[in-house]
Amino acid sequence: MGGSGFATQGNSSYKNNQKQLRRKRLFKKDRSFLNLKNEVFYKDSEGIPVKKLSKRERRNYRGKTIQSERKNRFLDRIIAVLGVALFFVFVTWLYTSTEHKEVTNRLKAEEAESTQNMERYDYYISSGDEWFTQEKYSNAMFQYRLALELFPRDSVATFRLINAIDLNCKVNKRDCGESEKLLENYMNR
Repeated sequence: MGGSGFATQGNSSYKNNQKQLRRKRLFKKDRSFLNLKNEVFYKDSEGIPVKKLSKRERRNYRGKTIQSERKNRFLDRIIAVLGVALFFVFVTWLYTSTEHKEVTNRLKAEEAESTQNMERYDYYISSGDEWFTQEKYSNAMFQYRLALELFPRDSVATFRLINAIDLNCKVNKRDCGESEKLLENYMNR
């Protein structure tokens, strides 16, 4: 028949081209088990013949397997719940400890500021008293006002300022009437 050589040559060329193409699998499929005899299937790995199990024995093994799977799932769930609980405990501890640190730091800062303000207040009062004893009442009034800026409701600084204003009014004839306004504001607080 005419043209049979052409078809055969094309077929062999196609097969050769297919062999040269990159294979999709890295390993060959293992099909050697198809050629084994039935005797091999009823032997274990050491070649000892194994008898077939009865339905009752299969049911028994299946029940044990299911029971062990249930135990494993139960243990897995317990571990998961404990893990989640420990995670939340850790997160809350971390949050409260950082919050506690922030509060402690804020309180320390406020305490430091308070002690610094008390030191400045004591300085202003003692300086004002020195100016007052030297009969320089305007300087004493300035120092007492600085003390009142730190602690506006302080009675000691307020009454010393009123006293300095009154004596400044009598001696220097300045700031008269201011002490009455200051006393009214202090009483209305």
